Amino acid sequence: MKDREGKEVSASEFIQRWKEGIKKITPLQQTNVQLNGTYLVLIGVIIGLYSTFHTKMWWMFIILLGSLVLVGVSWIGMKQKQHALKEMESLIKQASEEQTKQNEETKVPLGVG
Repeated sequence: MKDREGKEVSASEFIQRWKEGIKKITPLQQTNVQLNGTYLVLIGVIIGLYSTFHTKMWWMFIILLGSLVLVGVSWIGMKQKQHALKEMESLIKQASEEQTKQNEETKVPLGVG
């Protein structure tokens, strides 16, 4: 295996780097990945509903209908979580910028004092 710079990397070193990278994932990034996975599941359930309806497999259609409800509710919850996390990140960024601005305003020039 090769890393981004083209250097050879052993399998154990690759796994070690991967573990370190996974630890740095933010909650918002994790939620975005979960949402993308949920889109795929929703598409699969909808296709399954369509095909079981046309093949008259009613028992499977009912099971998939229940799955659609569960996945839909899960998707709504993740969208709410994503919105809340985006707001939190925005507030944190705003507070950080204000703190930086405040620190710059209160700096005393060198040689004064």
